[in-house]
Amino acid sequence: MSSKRFEQTINDGGLRPVLVEPGQVIFHEGAPADGMYLVDRGAVRLWRLRDGEDVLLTTVGPGGIFGEMALIDGSSRTASASAVEQTVLLQVPKGTFDRKMKGCDPFVSELLLLLVHNIRRANTSSEEARATARDQNPLTRLPGNRSIEQQVAAALADVERDISLVYFDFDNFKPFNDGFGFSVGDEAIADFASGLRQLSDHPGCFVGHVGGDDFFASLCESADSAEQVTRWLLDRFANNVMRFYDATTLARGTCQAKDRSGELADFPLLRASAVQFDLPAGRPAQSPALVAALLAQGKKRSKVSATGLYRRSLEQWG
Repeated sequence: MSSKRFEQTINDGGLRPVLVEPGQVIFHEGAPADGMYLVDRGAVRLWRLRDGEDVLLTTVGPGGIFGEMALIDGSSRTASASAVEQTVLLQVPKGTFDRKMKGCDPFVSELLLLLVHNIRRANTSSEEARATARDQNPLTRLPGNRSIEQQVAAALADVERDISLVYFDFDNFKPFNDGFGFSVGDEAIADFASGLRQLSDHPGCFVGHVGGDDFFASLCESADSAEQVTRWLLDRFANNVMRFYDATTLARGTCQAKDRSGELADFPLLRASAVQFDLPAGRPAQSPALVAALLAQGKKRSKVSATGLYRRSLEQWG
């Protein structure tokens, strides 16, 4: 829409020109709506602050409008707006907009509300999809630390159901990685992730990739059932990694690789270990910091376990 045609629709002197300098904020996310804008000259960027970073939504050039949805549905601003360069805007103040809306056919008003609702819903879905993509591990495509932290918080808050939090880690991964190379190391990581993805059919199950050779699962089922799942994952991985070793190495039960001093040494074969932290139904609320400390403590014990699994419930931990 040209600014001239837009001005012609406002015949009561309600249109106000606004000059904004490069970088100047026009309005902030969360602020009440004071008007809508048409870009006459220049450009405006719309953005949101997420996790301490500005996330660009779009750039509006001459003839484009912005800020109208908050006026239509009466909500606060869902994004911030600032000038890319020296920009001339034509503002329709809230009072002028409200007078124009009152003169509309009720059908038109309701239709606009419906359109705004649909746009906001689509924008929310797109933003969630972008956030999920940013959080995914690039190798395994599993959710990363942000999603894991949210899942742990949700599990701790859900005190009415049995939930087990399981932390997985590879044992002797460094000599394996050094001996076979990073591409084979990545193949082993991808293999374990493939096993985790097979848990998607379990109701309430969440799996994630902390990073490197560290993984996480939240299993919403009985503690014994969660242990069966955990043991299946450990056994599956132990069997699958055997293909990387030759017959002599398998018969010996150890592989040779350089130690930290650069000398050849024997190391146990690659395996995964796990610490399972059971949260019984009816438990008191726990802090994420406490659970993280207990999981770290259990990780050390799982590595010296013959089976690779260390399991404790909230009451047994100590």
